[in-house]
Amino acid sequence: MSPVLEKLMSSRVYAIASERSVSDAAEELAKREVGSLLVDRNGTYVGMISERDIIRKVVAKGADPASISVGAIMSPPVTIEADQTVIGANDLMKIKKVRHLAVTKNGGIIGIISVRDLLQALYTEHQESGVREFD
Repeated sequence: MSPVLEKLMSSRVYAIASERSVSDAAEELAKREVGSLLVDRNGTYVGMISERDIIRKVVAKGADPASISVGAIMSPPVTIEADQTVIGANDLMKIKKVRHLAVTKNGGIIGIISVRDLLQALYTEHQESGVREFD
């Protein structure tokens, strides 16, 4: 049986203010060693920015990351309830074409789950099954 996301997610939620620059966001991503940050505006999470957003929306277009705000390129956060499973998270990521989901409980964001977290769960389940190699 697939574990619920609350047991797999990172409960460390890092955020950046929407008015900060994309350069600041890249520095924060590197410092925290994460692939995404929630975007905060006046104490409310209004979006998410990822390494992928920075590459596709700024770097690939030759724009200056120091002159663009996080709010200008953020995406709306894609959320999933904490009691959902790995399968549900994988399906949602596929449909929404994202690699990070904000995990919610009682209406608030309590963590982040990434593709890497889902793969780790699959690997752990595989190892626990006693099978040594993938077929």
